[in-house]
Amino acid sequence: MRETLGNSRGETLVEVLASVLVCALSVTLLLGAVTASSGIDLRAREADGAYYEALSKAERQGPGDVFTPGGTLTVTNQDGVSKELAGLAFYGGEGLLSYAAAPPSGGGGGGP
Repeated sequence: MRETLGNSRGETLVEVLASVLVCALSVTLLLGAVTASSGIDLRAREADGAYYEALSKAERQGPGDVFTPGGTLTVTNQDGVSKELAGLAFYGGEGLLSYAAAPPSGGGGGGP
């Protein structure tokens, strides 16, 4: 029986406190990562919304979607030859544009 009482097997208080500290640090790092990923997800959703809104305007090319009416565009080919295109209407939004010939002013839609 005395051999059992003098047995020094088992964890000491220092070992238990060290393991609790490691667990607490792990949980803190996990919560920090979850918070950061939540912020990134929110910004990505906002960017997606702005992109799809601009894409819809660019594809729709409706009268209320004109970004810059009567604008010009300079096109340069690989040989360095530039050509300026005038009388264009730009549709879409910042960072995503579509262009077409500007609709005639004062007229209402010129379809076939």
